[in-house]
Formats: sequence, C-alpha cells, structure tokens
Amino acid sequence: MPGSRYPAPFATNPLLPGSGPTVAGAINDTLRQVAGYGDYSVAIASAYFNLGGWLEIADELSLVPRVRLLLGVAPDPTADQTGRRVTPSPDPSSLEEWIKTERDRVAFTTEDEQHVRALIEWLRTVDSDERPRVEVRRPTGAFLYGKAFIVENPRPFVATLVGSANLTYAGLRRNKELVVGHPGSETTDAVIGWFNEHWASAEAFDLADLFDQRIREHPPELIYARMLAEYYEQG
Repeated sequence: MPGSRYPAPFATNPLLPGSGPTVAGAINDTLRQVAGYGDYSVAIASAYFNLGGWLEIADELSLVPRVRLLLGVAPDPTADQTGRRVTPSPDPSSLEEWIKTERDRVAFTTEDEQHVRALIEWLRTVDSDERPRVEVRRPTGAFLYGKAFIVENPRPFVATLVGSANLTYAGLRRNKELVVGHPGSETTDAVIGWFNEHWASAEAFDLADLFDQRIREHPPELIYARMLAEYYEQG
C-alpha cells in the first residue's frame, strides 16, 4: 500500500549528476507504490518527448494497464503577421520535427536499436480485449506547455506530480527541474480536469510510426540516391 510520502512531495535533479534523487526516481517510486491496486491508469502531459526520457521510467510504466500521453505542440512564430501581440497558433509539424531530430540523435548500436523496438512495442501494446493500452495525442488548440504526471485510478491512490519536467532524459535526470507532488485532493482533481479538457480536444498522434521509420529496411538504391543527394547538396 502507498506510504505516507505518496507521492513524493517534492522532486528535482541533483546539481551533480548521479549524486542524489531525480525526478525519474520520484515517478518510478510513485508507480511502484500503486502497482497492483486495481485497474489503475496513468496520464502524462509533456511539451516534449524523447527515447531517453521514456527509458528512465519504462520498466515501471510498462506495468501500467492504461497510459494516456499528451504531447505539446510548439507555437508557430510566424502565425501573426499584423505586428499585434497575440498568442501564436500551435504548429503541429513542430512536434513531429522535434521528435524526429531527437530520434535521429540516438546512436546506431545494437542496444539502442533494442530500446527503439521496445518503445514501439510498448506504444502498440493492446489489452486482452484488443484495445490499445497506450494512447498518444497532441493538442489542436492553444500551445500546451504544462507538464503533469497523474495516477488516475484507483480512487484512494489518485496522485499528481506537477512541475517543469518534460518526458525527456534532461527533464527526468539532468535539468534543474521543480516538481511538486499532491495526493488525492481538490488540487489533484483540478489537475485531472485540466488534463481531460485538453485531452478531449486533442488529435491522435502516431508516435510509434515516427520511431518505426528509423528501423524500417530500405532498398540499397534509395539509400544510395539519398547519399548522392546529400553529398551534392553540401558540395
């Protein structure tokens, strides 16, 4: 049963890497404490996502029966052409391009390929009724910058970790983040309501396909043509 410090009341990353508790540790501890208590689910809001961040919590997250992942979309800086100060419109392609850039920074080692395949497999996992266990969406309205990690069920163990940390390696392990934990309360209910409001208006996002593109086999002719195009473009 979750203890008196569920979830962690405060989390950050140490000034010196490896010298103290991390945001990832607080999330993992929260998941370990609630594991096994009914058909619980987790909701995560993050402006950004990369493989390294997922790996930090993958072992515990893979045990969660249902996960909703809401990823932010960066605003389009060219949205306003009038000179007036307005809220920029979200640029859906920016999220995809950012994740592609992060994806392409992953080394081409056997271990890293296994990690990519494990992420794809997790994203495409289904339950006994063939329903997706993991859903990913991105907003279509205002820019989503808020970050939240939410244990939604079972009701006695509802909890939130809210703060500045994205679901990236830097956010969960390295950056000087500020994350505050709340057990079930009016504050927690408000955070869940905030998440559900944005989730309802968001569109499905095929994160698995973005990573699958990295490991797909391509004919040698296509690879050679792309090498030539890159060479002459830089020449």
